[in-house]
Amino acid sequence: MLNTSTSALNNFCNKTELYKCNSKRFKKIVDSVEAKNILPSKIANKTIKILKKKNPKFAYKINNNFYLKLLNILPKRLQFYIIRQLLK
Repeated sequence: MLNTSTSALNNFCNKTELYKCNSKRFKKIVDSVEAKNILPSKIANKTIKILKKKNPKFAYKINNNFYLKLLNILPKRLQFYIIRQLLK
């Protein structure tokens, strides 16, 4: 799934004319987040905990980024403003 989304982003960045600058910045952000590998043991531990739950959630976070947590605390409009500023 990650390879598909990465190739779609690469395709978008290569073909876009209107958003060339912003797409490059966004790709740089995505690449920096993707570069952080998750240890297999961390995934295994999380999987074991999920399997033991009576009512598991639909999705779980494994690699929580501190800055994304901070961003998520803010109101949506402020989140969009910050993202817009990062892409400038």
